[in-house]
Amino acid sequence: MLPGVNARPAKLELYRRPEVAADYDQRWRGRGGARRQLRKQRAVAKALAALGLWPGHGRPLLDAPCGTGRLEDFFIGAGFAYVGTDLSMAMLRQSRSGNGSDSHDGASKACADLLALPFADHAVEVSVCVRFLHLVRDPQDRIQVLKELNRVSSHGVVLNYQHNRTLRYWNRRLRYKLGQRSTPPSQPSVAQIKEEVQQAGLDLVAWIPVHLAPGFSDKVVLACRSKA
Repeated sequence: MLPGVNARPAKLELYRRPEVAADYDQRWRGRGGARRQLRKQRAVAKALAALGLWPGHGRPLLDAPCGTGRLEDFFIGAGFAYVGTDLSMAMLRQSRSGNGSDSHDGASKACADLLALPFADHAVEVSVCVRFLHLVRDPQDRIQVLKELNRVSSHGVVLNYQHNRTLRYWNRRLRYKLGQRSTPPSQPSVAQIKEEVQQAGLDLVAWIPVHLAPGFSDKVVLACRSKA
């Protein structure tokens, strides 16, 4: 952890446990899990297309965090030169033993912290960050992650956020007010998300809902271009 950065959230530490990593892929299996996976893939593909980066044509792409390799086959199948990184060695080990990712020629993975990525400036053409930012409650930590993704990307960044324009958010907020939750909900507003993107040195190109269910689905994928 970097000096001056808030303590790592407990939810992030959870994914470093071997037993959690071993069960992680179960959520994407079955009919419901497969539908969620397909919706996320479609939204990410639309975001990459909005940046003029779909299909891959050999472009280097950073999947951060890559977890157990949930999107690895998808990116490689689209023609990207795949680089994955995750802080959890348990998740990286599971990806090697669980989904056969070692069979992909040229794909590489590294253990790294998104707050300080061990890559040179513009090392890849695009970075993709899926299912992570909602776990980072502190806005300054989120902005630092976005800055690092921007720094190592020469063209743009694709981000997966969860916003507060849902009935679930207001239900959680009410339960917190009533003392039924120990912590308040942390999903940022749409305006706050756009501000964080700007503070990280990125321009928002496209805002893509993952699931067209206004008031119920809070997941969006953002296509962002690095500012000149």
